Amino acid sequence: MISLFCAFAVLIIGYLVYSRVVEKIFAVDGRKTPASVSNDGVDYELYYS
Repeated sequence: MISLFCAFAVLIIGYLVYSRVVEKIFAVDGRKTPASVSNDGVDYELYYS
């Protein structure tokens, strides 16, 4: 049972560390996305039949 808790602890710590590394690499900023800049009110959905 202790190994299960250790595995969860490793996963949670890894998630927190990895998210900070990814945030530093990709530099999250406040730029607008192309979808919000050129919004024409139409949703494009693909329907496969």
